[in-house]
Amino acid sequence: MTSSETSDYDIVIAGHGSRDPEGVREFVRLVQLVQKRALGRKVNHGFLEFARPTIDEAIRANITAGARRVAVVPGVLLAATHAKNDLPSEVLALRREFPQTKVHYGSALQLHPLVLKLLREKIIKPRRNPRSLIKRSESCLAVVGRGTSDPDANSDVSKLARLLEEGLGFGASFVCYSGTAKPLVADGLKRAARLGFSRIVVAPFFLFTGILVKRIYSAVDALAVRQPDIEFLKCEYLGIHELLADALLERAEESVTGNVLANCSLCKYRVQIIGYEKEVGAPQRGHHFHVRGGAESATALPPRPVQNRDGDAGVTPRTDAPTEVQHPIELESFRIIDANRDWSAIAEPERSVLKRLVHASGSA
Repeated sequence: MTSSETSDYDIVIAGHGSRDPEGVREFVRLVQLVQKRALGRKVNHGFLEFARPTIDEAIRANITAGARRVAVVPGVLLAATHAKNDLPSEVLALRREFPQTKVHYGSALQLHPLVLKLLREKIIKPRRNPRSLIKRSESCLAVVGRGTSDPDANSDVSKLARLLEEGLGFGASFVCYSGTAKPLVADGLKRAARLGFSRIVVAPFFLFTGILVKRIYSAVDALAVRQPDIEFLKCEYLGIHELLADALLERAEESVTGNVLANCSLCKYRVQIIGYEKEVGAPQRGHHFHVRGGAESATALPPRPVQNRDGDAGVTPRTDAPTEVQHPIELESFRIIDANRDWSAIAEPERSVLKRLVHASGSA
């Protein structure tokens, strides 16, 4: 790929959307900051739901304006269902609709060094009681994640907490979640309060404000009333910042240059994770097709099992579209896998899953 091909591309920041208008406004302001730092590239944005434009509307706008390459970057922190299923479904549908345009897909922000740097700033910023002599080593850091059904994404919050605990010198760290995963915020903060620390610093690992962030702050305030012997400090969520804008621009560039690093080693859709074994090789199911193009409702077609996967981060073919043509190397790989043993004793869908695991591990 030539340097002109990798430098000439538009960017679409793909967010989830929020029922809280304030959160949507903050997302748009961050996109505007990305535009200012994008060295002349056109930057657009779209949402999965709750706000307009939708993601397919945003990408279509770039293509209609003449874009030959579009880098779609998930405007989410962790690679869970939205980044692995819903957003790639939109990308693949538009790739088929506009084959003349290269639509690239980047990875989620995850624990990008710039995200860590920004979160550090948020943690050391809260104003402490000037009469308080509590050291950081006598404080507990409570990191609050969004919470997902993906154990790999949830574990990244624990990894983040450990990095911050050691890097900033906290006496301990504790992790809780705003939903889906446990412990939930109120229960988690109560447990953290039992650890015996004089101060608890609560850091929401969220990009923008919204219903969930406001609930976190309310839970902290409620516990502070019941635990007056503990000093509670509330950190800001990440918000609109140049570090975030630069991280998104890096993710866009990675997608175009082919340097996307997907978190596949512990992805429940690719390897057997304890308790999630049945989800290995599960067909992709987009959950937001009812709002594509701004439509309020639509009937999604039933999922269709697929065998091959796209090379981008977390991308698998959309289930309401024909199976993609396999690359000759992939076809040869599966021919060798078929030839090396008798698979007839293994029933479907386990047979296809096992073949896919052999192919992914290069053990054919």
